[in-house]
Amino acid sequence: MPRSEIGPVRDRGWVGWASLDRAAPESRDLRWAALFLAASPLVALAGLINWDLLPMLLTWLAIWAWVVRRPGWAGVFLGLGTAAKLYPALLLAPLAFLCLRERRWRDGALAAAGAAGSWLLVNLPIMVATPQGWAHFWTFNADRGADLGSIWLVLDGLGWTVPHLSLVMASLLVLATVVLAIAYLRAPVTPTLAQGAFLIVVAFCLVNKVYSPQYMLWLLPLAVLARPKVVDWVVFSAGELIYWGAVWSYLAGNLYAGDGEPRGYWVAIIVRMGTEIWFVTRVVRDIVTAKAVEGRRWLTL
Repeated sequence: MPRSEIGPVRDRGWVGWASLDRAAPESRDLRWAALFLAASPLVALAGLINWDLLPMLLTWLAIWAWVVRRPGWAGVFLGLGTAAKLYPALLLAPLAFLCLRERRWRDGALAAAGAAGSWLLVNLPIMVATPQGWAHFWTFNADRGADLGSIWLVLDGLGWTVPHLSLVMASLLVLATVVLAIAYLRAPVTPTLAQGAFLIVVAFCLVNKVYSPQYMLWLLPLAVLARPKVVDWVVFSAGELIYWGAVWSYLAGNLYAGDGEPRGYWVAIIVRMGTEIWFVTRVVRDIVTAKAVEGRRWLTL
């Protein structure tokens, strides 16, 4: 990436998250979260691969709107984010669990209506004008097999092809959602929105058929909000950086063993998944032991 392009990407991190810091100026944890995001090499490396910075920003705006008691706008931003990338829709799950635990039925209805309305506003004209073109995304992803960065690709390479992969993936994601619901409803202290958002999105990434290198932008903002700790940030970033380097080397025809199998790439996938799962265990421990530190309590509002 040219140096002239790195600066604007880095600056988006500083400017976009400075407002988050001002939202709770008394919180040292939030200041660290803002710093971790703005200084992260992941933003510079993946920020211009695709348009994932847009849904990342819309997802943050949705969290911000929920925090300041604007559930309708939170839904609007999630709907727009989902129109850009599918993953922001996953945040509707922890929002629903928060509403269920806190009995915020009106807020939940407003968020759902806002999400559906904004998503339809973007998608409906295209659905009407070219229904086959609009449906291509859904049919392509339903029919695709194991792809870059997924555990399924590793299993395929080892000779363990998983049949009915779409069904298996969907079932595992539903199971993860049920576990998250139990965590929200039974935790001694209500988990934060960032904790739930990180857990459901990382679950999707772990069971998905593909993990493109820019997907780390989905996880990074949620990770630094769920647990803004130096060690956690370093470990998470290290895993993503190892995979980022490995995927490009693999696509360039490297990382192949003597038998022609890309075992080095498979190892990088396992390492990345391992650091993500390690981060999951840290967040789950916080939830189970009620370690929702004061600096993150505002995210439950």
